[in-house]
Amino acid sequence: MAMTTAETMVEMTRRGQEAFVSAMRIYADAWKPIFGMWPTLDAKAPSAEEVVDKAYDCVAQALTTQREFTKTWLATTRSVASNAAWMAHETTKNTAAKS
Repeated sequence: MAMTTAETMVEMTRRGQEAFVSAMRIYADAWKPIFGMWPTLDAKAPSAEEVVDKAYDCVAQALTTQREFTKTWLATTRSVASNAAWMAHETTKNTAAKS
């Protein structure tokens, strides 16, 4: 049985609300670790400066981790590239020696 226009609109609205609630739940879950850094509501509320400091400290830690990851990745890539170049050189040398 086909839905009427009104039923379709109601269904679309319901689905949109469900999608919004789901998105907000995902968003809130993603921010839980950040919110956990600050004191609970019964504690003294942090000043704006403290919030800024904590946010920048968090970003600085993330950048430090990213820098370490990138340096490790570069070292690994450099090693692989060096090995590949050596193997190409050896293959060329061996091929020339056989000719």
